[in-house]
Amino acid sequence: MATGARARTLTTGLEDPFDSLSPTPSTSSVRKRSRSRPESLDPKRKKKDQEDDPLITAITRSIEARKSSIIRAIEIRAEEYYERLSESDFGIARDILADEIKGSVFITLPVKDMRDRWLERQAGVFLI
Repeated sequence: MATGARARTLTTGLEDPFDSLSPTPSTSSVRKRSRSRPESLDPKRKKKDQEDDPLITAITRSIEARKSSIIRAIEIRAEEYYERLSESDFGIARDILADEIKGSVFITLPVKDMRDRWLERQAGVFLI
């Protein structure tokens, strides 16, 4: 027996053979075969494969390091420059240090005086 929306049934007896050509909604429930999910779409397997892949691990660590650089740069700015910057300059400095490259450069400067000059030049702010 055919089960599609446009499936035709064989006519028997006194039925008009042309009535079966027009699609009629099926009133009986149709049970469809389920397809098994390919392994690439299985989330549990995908996660396990990603944990084992050294490239994925390296990328994840790099992303975490960048985030921590930005967070550290903003922490230093908050600790060292809160009293030395006006409110608007403090916001400008935050925007500059939110950039991952500039934030990384800022935290690698070993001397506070070097960070002061770098921040003044990059953000165009004046330290008090």
